[in-house]
Amino acid sequence: MPESTPAHVSDEVLERFRKVTSATAYSAVWRLDPPGGQEWFASANYQLCLMRGVKAFTPGKTLVGRAQTLRFVPARPDLLVQTRKGANSPEYLAMAKCGPN
Repeated sequence: MPESTPAHVSDEVLERFRKVTSATAYSAVWRLDPPGGQEWFASANYQLCLMRGVKAFTPGKTLVGRAQTLRFVPARPDLLVQTRKGANSPEYLAMAKCGPN
């Protein structure tokens, strides 16, 4: 499986987002005008990637940082016997590659 290089988010961009509430950031993403328009966005089921009704539990605080997305794909039953288990399993190795930062 090919390695991917995560996109780097600059410190400047992170600082700009520290001033934005989670609700504002969420609304901005939800209102993006993707190529193909909102109909494409809805038909491609990208709305399932976003949470609705996001609200802060700590008003006045923001949470900003670098993150990596790890997509979980359930194991194929025909390969389960051949797949390593425990700390050497593909899932553990993928999570470890994400690292703490």
